[in-house]
Amino acid sequence: MIEQVVMYGMYCDGCNESLNTEEYHNVLYPDPIELYSDAEQEGWIKIGDKWYCPKCVAELLEYDEDNDTYVAKKKHNA
Repeated sequence: MIEQVVMYGMYCDGCNESLNTEEYHNVLYPDPIELYSDAEQEGWIKIGDKWYCPKCVAELLEYDEDNDTYVAKKKHNA
């Protein structure tokens, strides 16, 4: 028997890297709530409807203490 199964994966909106955990690469979940929880535990940040991996958080975002949220880093012109 062939049966369709819906699974959820997460890919960074900055670099398209897939969610990886210490145990698994390119993790898929049957439940998106568990996916969100594990992503946050792995250092992923959600801004609006976008998710960013730890590498992109460090490179693209900075923490705004005044608003208690992450925002895009300002580009400095040389």
